[in-house]
Amino acid sequence: WKISDQQFKKIKRAKIKTIICALDNDESGNKGYRYLKRLCLNSGINIKRLRYPKGIKDCCDALKDQKTKNKIITQIKFLFTND
Repeated sequence: WKISDQQFKKIKRAKIKTIICALDNDESGNKGYRYLKRLCLNSGINIKRLRYPKGIKDCCDALKDQKTKNKIITQIKFLFTND
């Protein structure tokens, strides 16, 4: 759930402007998202959280069902068009 300093430096060097956080839909995932938000706060990098539908724990669960998969894809497109 935690990005290393080295990984974050690579993201900054690559001039990434937006990160979509797709961590698990549980306490560890929420903790990781809050940590990533703090890292990105003064870095010029936007952080957006992928919200899984109720009952979906992670990306693997979301991709098992076509309807849920389509919801996730739509959400990702929305996150990038409203950047």
